[in-house]
Amino acid sequence: MKVIVKSIFSDKYTGVLYNTGDVLEITESRFAEIQGVGDFLEPAPVPPVKEKKPVDGEKTETTKPRTRKAAKKADG
Repeated sequence: MKVIVKSIFSDKYTGVLYNTGDVLEITESRFAEIQGVGDFLEPAPVPPVKEKKPVDGEKTETTKPRTRKAAKKADG
């Protein structure tokens, strides 16, 4: 999960000093461990997922896959 550093802190395992605003990728168990010590992190907001519009010729979930026979017949 991605988190944002709210307060400066030093990682007890690596010794790395993290500054306010740094974005980290950590596990949920590590997040819970750090939160148990103090309020140093907050979950990063997840951007909304945009639906992809199909492009001409692109298969969609509703498009049936063509068989070789049907494709050959359609192509002439």
